[in-house]
Amino acid sequence: MIQDVGVSDGRTACDFFGRLRSLFPNVAYFASDYGALVKVISNEQCCLVLNATNKLLELTFRSFVFHLPERWELLACFLYPLNILIRWYALHFPAKRLLKNYHTGKLSTHPQEILLFCPKALRLASEDKRFTLEEQSVLHPLKRSSHVIRAMNLLNPSYFTKEEFLRVLRHMHTALFDDGFLITGSNQDAGTPVHGGIYHKSSSGFEEIHRFGNGSPIAATIALFKP
Repeated sequence: MIQDVGVSDGRTACDFFGRLRSLFPNVAYFASDYGALVKVISNEQCCLVLNATNKLLELTFRSFVFHLPERWELLACFLYPLNILIRWYALHFPAKRLLKNYHTGKLSTHPQEILLFCPKALRLASEDKRFTLEEQSVLHPLKRSSHVIRAMNLLNPSYFTKEEFLRVLRHMHTALFDDGFLITGSNQDAGTPVHGGIYHKSSSGFEEIHRFGNGSPIAATIALFKP
């Protein structure tokens, strides 16, 4: 059983699964990402994008698109005062009314649910029962135990604090079967070198058994981790 976490749109998960299924015909592969499902609600005035827990992510009002939450710096207040005023108005009036109608079941149309996985991943999940797409946050305990956890372009120092990294590693260590493996790495763009490593689960943490490129960007944090 393999968990591939933080797969974004799932393209690399499809490629990895394609290599594995010929070697391990009975493999169970679970590809997940945080915020993989969004809901879209709209009326004649505005369009709202919500996550699975109904948190507002994006607001479109006429020709303006606002990503939320969004912090405006002081300089932006001077450079784009009209944008800030329109955003405030849209959030407090048309968007607020639309959200109220959504929560009270008074929308004239049903919300549109969109999975943010690529068409190839969606097609593969529908055609091959060994490949499953799901939503999951590594900041919470993982949903199942696995022989391998793959986390590519996820365990990046710019994404989590040191405390969050330790929490993520604890969740992964708990979710791995004894003698399981953690695969982690990152690269900049498609076709560029991947820097990462393969780690073996032990009672004392993770032991690096193979390094590629310059190693994992958080190799030092993994080395310090204790379950």
